[in-house]
Amino acid sequence: MLESEGLVELKANSGAWVSSMDMQECDFVYRIRERIEPMALAESIPHLNSSVHDRLWSIQEEIEANEDVDRFLVLDRELHLLTYSGCEIPQLITMVTRFWNTTQHYRRAYARLTGPDRTWVINYEHRLLIEAIVRKDEIDAERCLTGHIRRTRTELTKHPELFDSTHPDSLPGGSSKVR
Repeated sequence: MLESEGLVELKANSGAWVSSMDMQECDFVYRIRERIEPMALAESIPHLNSSVHDRLWSIQEEIEANEDVDRFLVLDRELHLLTYSGCEIPQLITMVTRFWNTTQHYRRAYARLTGPDRTWVINYEHRLLIEAIVRKDEIDAERCLTGHIRRTRTELTKHPELFDSTHPDSLPGGSSKVR
């Protein structure tokens, strides 16, 4: 199952290894995300109710009160996947989840690299996104989300060291053994 999601590579007589991407592959996956996630969001918004809106605000407040990178990544994922929870197209949600999973390592490395200096941007973008969702403004929400994903993509391309196997946050040797 992990191999089908692109999370591990199975190597004969060697076992399972965590998959990695080079910068060009990562850039391409993010460009795909810039297109399919806004579509999933637009399909989801009409089905999101006030309790989901309240939960989105609650998650965002927790993000803003948090300083731990790993906790941020959990909350960020929860927030974004919750925004797609009203989408009734299973194939689209499957694609969104797969691409989230394949880029998780790079979001973690980037968050550690940039630290708290850039969190205000993420918080601002999240707040704009949630506001648009609450207003049920699919067009604004799509635009906010596209820009949010694009910003991460362009910032990642400014840090080729994240794709270098000698960098502490990169995947060693391009991949690492799953234990």
